[in-house]
Amino acid sequence: MAKERKTGKPAMVAADETGSVPVTRLEASATETAQYVAQMTAELMGIAKSSADYIASMAAELSTLTRSARLDRLTVLLDLVHQEAQAHVA
Repeated sequence: MAKERKTGKPAMVAADETGSVPVTRLEASATETAQYVAQMTAELMGIAKSSADYIASMAAELSTLTRSARLDRLTVLLDLVHQEAQAHVA
């Protein structure tokens, strides 16, 4: 069964035994799902670590600036941000 698209090209869709035409594949095996979740988790952890590393680096630089300008409260806050970010990198 072919369905016309707006481009004029037929879309290839196959009907099942009941005659319904699935638009997308909705079912996945438990193994496929677990692999996908593991892959996405690993990618997100990598993003989180690189973000924390960047934040730690920027906070350290800003802390140096605020320390030299004698902005004590900002220095303390930026030192805390740096320490917290470093904890997420390790």
